[in-house]
Amino acid sequence: MTGSGTLIQFGRFLSVGGLGFLLDAAVFQGGLWLGAEPVPARLVSAALAVTLTWALNRHLVFETAGVARQATEYLRYVVVQALGLSINLGVFFLLIAVSELAARIPIFALCGGAAAAIVFNYLGARYCVFRKDANRI
Repeated sequence: MTGSGTLIQFGRFLSVGGLGFLLDAAVFQGGLWLGAEPVPARLVSAALAVTLTWALNRHLVFETAGVARQATEYLRYVVVQALGLSINLGVFFLLIAVSELAARIPIFALCGGAAAAIVFNYLGARYCVFRKDANRI
């Protein structure tokens, strides 16, 4: 893939992530509005968002639709997403601990964690989840 092709793919990946965030937020808010407790509402909203982004990424971003072993691919995607969340939180807490600015204005730490996780999630999706040969195993 060329450099410009990679940038286009990354842009699509970010767009899919944005849609996943909107679904996550809408389902979470809807669950709260219907009387659900925050933790169960968040678990449902996150699961739906991960499933949506997996489906959209496989069809629109990495174009692996129709490849065998979708369950294995989905499991790898969930693992990459969970690792990305761990990186997000780790960078967030690290920045809060070592940066006076981030401690005073935590949105900087939030952005740092999100940026690190986005890069990890994209690379994980591209090289581990949606590789053309990944579903032959």
